Amino acid sequence: MVRCHVNSGSTVLLLTPNTSATRTQTLCFFGIVSGITLLIALVWGLMGAWMVMPFAGLEVLVLILVLRKVLKESRQMQVITIDRESIKVEEGKSHPEHSWQFDRVNSYIDLHESNVPADAIQMSLVDSQKNIELGVFLNHQDLQSVREELQKAGIVICSNRWWVSS
Repeated sequence: MVRCHVNSGSTVLLLTPNTSATRTQTLCFFGIVSGITLLIALVWGLMGAWMVMPFAGLEVLVLILVLRKVLKESRQMQVITIDRESIKVEEGKSHPEHSWQFDRVNSYIDLHESNVPADAIQMSLVDSQKNIELGVFLNHQDLQSVREELQKAGIVICSNRWWVSS
């Protein structure tokens, strides 16, 4: 998801992954699936098939691990702040874990577009010393939105397919 805020003299882009479920919905899903799994295992265990119990526990454990990873990855974000003299990129899960400062005059967007329209594009902010990939977690449509917002903000965009109009 791309959110853009234009203030006096600066543009702030907030890039976050598209999520189909909230944290509460994910926890409800976990509760329902693990509850049903453990209930079925308990019934089979009471009927004498006690060997089902450890496998049900393993299933719930794997579900916990997968959902933890999903919840963690869905909190990642990038904040791009563009003002008259600099471009600042902050990246992290729920708070900034990494931050980079770029001189606006010497920076540009390096855009790698695929020959196949369905493939995702890669977008990096580049200067003489640093190269930061932007929106790794975004879909194709959101990356196009980021590209348009960066163009509106006056950032130079260099594409490997410069002859194709966007």
